[in-house]
Amino acid sequence: VLILICIAALCISPGLSDKNKGLFSGDILDVGLEAFVADIPDSPAFITEKEEVVEENPQDVQSWVDIGKAQLKAENWESAGEAFTQVLELDPQNKDGWEGRFQVLLGEEKYEELQARSQEVIEEHPDWDIGFLYQGISQLRLQRYNEGIDALTKAISIDPENPKSWRFKGDGLRYLKRYEDAVQAYDTALKYDPNNIPAYNNKGLALYALKK
Repeated sequence: VLILICIAALCISPGLSDKNKGLFSGDILDVGLEAFVADIPDSPAFITEKEEVVEENPQDVQSWVDIGKAQLKAENWESAGEAFTQVLELDPQNKDGWEGRFQVLLGEEKYEELQARSQEVIEEHPDWDIGFLYQGISQLRLQRYNEGIDALTKAISIDPENPKSWRFKGDGLRYLKRYEDAVQAYDTALKYDPNNIPAYNNKGLALYALKK
């Protein structure tokens, strides 16, 4: 467990401010990017290739999605935001477009705006889990833990196999010192994604707290 905590302390996302790092000491506070951009290669040439595609065909939604994901992977938040704005202008119902915009707001630490935008998606698409998921994440970042857990529970009711929802619910429960419930949530996240490093490490923090 101590090894897990040391790893977590070293792996806090570099995109978070020093203020927020202090609030969640020892956490891995990634923005959940890995799975979202897993299909995108680490290559500047990939972005160039896709930009050439949209230059010839500006209506190519998937190429705009790919550009946005590639820019997210490089933590170029502004460029990613521009790409996902294009996606949503072409296809307002595109879930990747909305999730990409949410990821940009997380990367920029614009949690109040993320809360507002995710609420819009909840109202328009109450059957989508991503609105509740990112509403929950934004509430956790704003230290509104009960509200965050409620939103994440709704996300789980829509898609009970999304490891990201379970992992962040575990974080919320742990912030409220509900460590046993947090461990159960992390275990469920790991059931659906055994390689979920934040869930693995943050579970270690919960277990350590239980042994104090």
